[in-house]
Amino acid sequence: MSDPNRMKRYKYKNIAAGLAVLLLALVALSTSCSPKTDKASNTSADSDTVDTTADEIAEENASGDQRLTKNYKYVELQNGTSVNNGWLVQVDAAHPFTGQINDPEALYSFMFDASGEQILYAGYPSDEAAPEMLKNLNLMAADFVKETKLNTLMVSSMVPEDSTDKTDEAFIGTCVDMMLYDPYSGSFGEFTVEDKYAWLPENCYKYGFVMRGQNRFRYIGKEAAACLKFMNSGDGQADLEKLWTDIKSYSFESPMFFALDSGTEYVGYYVPIQQGSITTSIPIPTRDNGSEYTNTVSGNNTDGFIVFVDLSENAAFDSYYEQSSESKAPDVGTLPDNSAAADNTDNALV
Repeated sequence: MSDPNRMKRYKYKNIAAGLAVLLLALVALSTSCSPKTDKASNTSADSDTVDTTADEIAEENASGDQRLTKNYKYVELQNGTSVNNGWLVQVDAAHPFTGQINDPEALYSFMFDASGEQILYAGYPSDEAAPEMLKNLNLMAADFVKETKLNTLMVSSMVPEDSTDKTDEAFIGTCVDMMLYDPYSGSFGEFTVEDKYAWLPENCYKYGFVMRGQNRFRYIGKEAAACLKFMNSGDGQADLEKLWTDIKSYSFESPMFFALDSGTEYVGYYVPIQQGSITTSIPIPTRDNGSEYTNTVSGNNTDGFIVFVDLSENAAFDSYYEQSSESKAPDVGTLPDNSAAADNTDNALV
């Protein structure tokens, strides 16, 4: 600024005016270089280029397919046991069940609604199964009776008699085979999905169930059931076999996002067993405050883990493996304490 030759190039008679112009130029130059005004200048209609700030880059990475990896934690699961347990294990002749049912409970207490009215019948009410499945079965049966005014659902079988080769998926304690029972005439009938009974296959996913065959409902968790519902909303039909195959194409870094008509958004991905290690690290997405989203982690009974996450901000945290002996279903109210009666009703229709 003190260069006299530069000052001579200004054609102003009034030196003060020239200095004022120079001062304005310097202010404009310093303003254009200031990082505090980058974002404002980039949004100007006269701007020819748009520079992405660090904040904008972070915002882009937190959106779309990158949002799952913004915040997460790892859960360590034992390869030798956890891979053989969970709601989504594949059980058949090639993959017998070698896991166990955690803290099974008797069916009897779940045959009544919150007011004590019977909503389910059973040939073996003292039979035991996974408590989470039973609680959601209770909710589904109660809503079915409320919606259809039919009180005819009967549980014919849950877990088969113990066997050396457990090749039936019912051994995992999350399957229920159904029949129909008329309490007025005492007659039995095969289960059907016709007429009012169509409500069950259309709505069972809301309670975490999928239909397997003509009369079996299998509990797989609400997130996984929502995934199958989403897969069936397009062309073709999807079943558990297709889910077991297709989910392997998705990873934590490149997961499957899907949403139902309710607006609830989910994500699913597959984590293969870490070879050469006794454990596998399972990444679980978390909120900004560090809390986990509601999730289910299940072994597939072969070579890895299937993870489903409910991305709803208001969904309370829950995890199958960390709360395997507790139910994720909403409280159904105080059920009548008929445990003593259950001991006397084995092999008797109730």
